[in-house]
Amino acid sequence: MYRELGKVWNSAKLLFDYKKINKTFEEALPNADFRIGLVAFIMAGFIGSSVAAISKFEEVHFGIYTYNTFSEVAEIGTVALDTEPIIKFAMLQLLIAFPFGVIFHLGYERVIYQIFKMVGGKATFAQHYYVSAIMAMAFAMVSFLGLLAPLPCLGVTAVVAIIILTLYFILYVNARAYEIAHKIPFAYALIAILVFLIPRLLIITFVMTIAGNALEIPEYYEIGGA
Repeated sequence: MYRELGKVWNSAKLLFDYKKINKTFEEALPNADFRIGLVAFIMAGFIGSSVAAISKFEEVHFGIYTYNTFSEVAEIGTVALDTEPIIKFAMLQLLIAFPFGVIFHLGYERVIYQIFKMVGGKATFAQHYYVSAIMAMAFAMVSFLGLLAPLPCLGVTAVVAIIILTLYFILYVNARAYEIAHKIPFAYALIAILVFLIPRLLIITFVMTIAGNALEIPEYYEIGGA
């Protein structure tokens, strides 16, 4: 199991080099295993949710630090870290976003798989899901840049890098993965991704909003002196 998961991790790393995309997926397909793909996606989801929770803590910590630094000059009073909203946000990520993401992704990939089969796709579902899991692991790697986003000196650069890499993986690498696995035209794969992109984002946003409201998570972390 560990060796197989290591192969998924190594394949995900290679995807950052666009010249190695085709070879990476072609070499991964013979190793396709649904069970390994599912475990890999669970790992990727856990990494992404954990990084999001830590990033939120960093954001709040630096916000309070900045506020207290200026408050000493302005003599408006300092504030202490209120951990309750952060704990709720961590719960949202690890107890709701993480398991929901795993289940939703499985259903989403099943729908995409059936569509590709209708247009002549050749991959088995194990192969389809396995290359998708490699993609998910690559996204987990990208999520580590979120740890740099709250930093004053690196925040803008990190956010720009996240946006560029996200578009690169969604619109190019993901389509290439489907193309290679199913042996279908790249345009077919890209169209399917684009058609489902907005509904996918809307569903995720709706579920996370409902969950956030249920946990009474404030939209913004309020910092104020006393």
